[in-house]
Amino acid sequence: DRNNISYQVALSGTLTRVSQVRNLVVSVQHGKSIRLFQVAKVTDGPGPLESYVWIGHPATSPLSGDETAVTVAVAKKKGINAVVVANQILQKMKDLSARKIPSDVQWTVTRNYGHTANEKADDLLLHLVVATVAVILLVALGLSLRESGVVAVAIPVTLALTLFGSMVIGYTVNRVTLFALIFSIGILVDDAIVVVENINRHFHFLGGKRDRDTLLERAVVAVGEVGNPTGPYMRPIPVNASLAMTGSLLVALTVVPFLALRMVPPAGHVNKIMGKVDAGIRHLYRSIMLPLLNSRLRQNLFFASVLLLTVGVMAFFDTRTLLLKMLPFDNKSELDVVID
Repeated sequence: DRNNISYQVALSGTLTRVSQVRNLVVSVQHGKSIRLFQVAKVTDGPGPLESYVWIGHPATSPLSGDETAVTVAVAKKKGINAVVVANQILQKMKDLSARKIPSDVQWTVTRNYGHTANEKADDLLLHLVVATVAVILLVALGLSLRESGVVAVAIPVTLALTLFGSMVIGYTVNRVTLFALIFSIGILVDDAIVVVENINRHFHFLGGKRDRDTLLERAVVAVGEVGNPTGPYMRPIPVNASLAMTGSLLVALTVVPFLALRMVPPAGHVNKIMGKVDAGIRHLYRSIMLPLLNSRLRQNLFFASVLLLTVGVMAFFDTRTLLLKMLPFDNKSELDVVID
């Protein structure tokens, strides 16, 4: 590079001897060539050591003590599945052990991000399923089994739309994006719950005809009543959560009414068992709330107990009775020491 101009220089042939490297022209000063051997010592051998590696063996290993080692690191390309790459490398090493690597050379895996990534993804997927099931059970308890069936269909459809949107944007499925889905589960089902609950209200608690055309009109009216207020939920949530909210709104305004027309029975056709459960929940709620509303002393005692429980739960974090973590711990099997 000289005078803002970059010159491309190609060598004819390759460097095969020390003498060829020694005689390389590295600069020209006052019309004279400066060769590499004039400014540097050229030898055929290893370069200066820049790092040292030791490997330790557990007590259960047939090998004992700490030994010097050589570390070979393999990195995956962007967008490639780390689990697949790691498995292919392990298979390649097994093949090399049978044909190329000498028997007195031991090799071991000190870091397998493919394995840890797979464990973290499985852990997050399990939490995603648990969160989804918990929401469905709560909806079944609060409304009925049929309404919970609507939400059970709405959630995976919303997640599918979210993952599709992430793919279009260029995000891969990893522990961060999976955590974003878990984080947004409680929010993305709000749209579906609000819509199906309002449809349930129009079907069961408002008078009028019960024929199919009337139910369709009621479903449209019910969606129209809550559709606009449902939208603002998505504004403060970034990227994946926003995509999940958008998909949730689309599902709530299209799939949920369609399923509700076919799964939510009109008044007079409600399952007797679920009717009794609903009546029991309402009775329990009234038996708890009415005494509180009628007594100032009970209100103060209830508030004090809630405050005491809140402070007690917060103390769990200080005493480490409960461990708070946003993402799975990244436990590594190696120790790096950097000496400057």
